[in-house]
Amino acid sequence: MKKGTRLLCLFISVAILAVLGAVSAFAEPDQIEVSLRIEGVHANLYYKAVTLTVEGDPLTVQDLLTYVDETEAEVTITGASAGYVTAVNGEASAQTQTGWDGWMFRLNGVAPATGIDSTLIADGDEVVLYYSDEFVTGMQYPEMDVSHLNTNGEIVFTSLDTTYDAQWNPIVERCPVAGMTVTVGTVEYVTDAEGKITLDAEQRNKTANLPLSVSRETDGIPTVLRLAPNTTIHVNKVINPNTGDDLFVTALVSVLAMAASLSAAAYVIRKAYCR
Repeated sequence: MKKGTRLLCLFISVAILAVLGAVSAFAEPDQIEVSLRIEGVHANLYYKAVTLTVEGDPLTVQDLLTYVDETEAEVTITGASAGYVTAVNGEASAQTQTGWDGWMFRLNGVAPATGIDSTLIADGDEVVLYYSDEFVTGMQYPEMDVSHLNTNGEIVFTSLDTTYDAQWNPIVERCPVAGMTVTVGTVEYVTDAEGKITLDAEQRNKTANLPLSVSRETDGIPTVLRLAPNTTIHVNKVINPNTGDDLFVTALVSVLAMAASLSAAAYVIRKAYCR
């Protein structure tokens, strides 16, 4: 290749790199959307999708909480910029004498082994910041099983709980969430030893989307992680799995049939003994 040709190719290459650099410099920074839910001592304090701009290094949970603290008038997150949350809207750590209660967080339902300053977040992630005393009073994370909701009106709540053996090895087991108040619509239930509730007849025999919330406290400290404020269940009229009939109608028909049979039997007895 002639020297002039080589110089021309070099010039073109440098020009292309310069153009690409200029385009990159003016390119829009990436944005991610992360869901943040904050569950306080007695109620939900915040629940929104937050849009963040990524201008360099990947963002962390600390970046998310600091941004919300600085931009949202409705919530104040004390300690976010320092890497350790000590209070949210005045609800501070150490409200009990145990010294273990305070603010915890979960990312996509899992408790990370890292702090807020080193736990990375990505687009579509869900972060829950919540108040608990889980090392003393205990904490459960209810999950709903509604597979029998529209056959017998049952909802079962379980939680993946972690305990530790004598050598501090973690043991994870799925356990029922017992003694928890569950509010469906305007009706309150309490889960039994198996973590189960059964909707009453009125709720089971309608078709509707019903709001559902859960709560349980010990000495004023939450012992279950509340569900998102917009949690609902869809209830269909309970259907007889054998015939496909509405159970309420089936029961009514059965009662009427029994009454007719008893009436017929009484007539036969009367005819036999009252001649």
